[in-house]
Amino acid sequence: METGALKWSEKLGGGALMLADGKLVILSEPGELIIGPTSTDGFKPSLRQHVLPSRCWVQPTVANGRIFCRNNTGEMVALSL
Repeated sequence: METGALKWSEKLGGGALMLADGKLVILSEPGELIIGPTSTDGFKPSLRQHVLPSRCWVQPTVANGRIFCRNNTGEMVALSL
């Protein structure tokens, strides 16, 4: 942060992401849930799982020990952490 130098970059395509408990929670456009810790050494996902069909542009939400994911057609899943 002090220098503004890029530490790493990852190409995942479209979708949405959030940060929760030091982990990136990403829902990709094709419906893949990707979770991994944040680090200056790069992004190393600890979970990659297809959870929804269709186009997903809605930000995932973490609440009460669950991750909620929704696609653009209104389908939603709740996954236990």
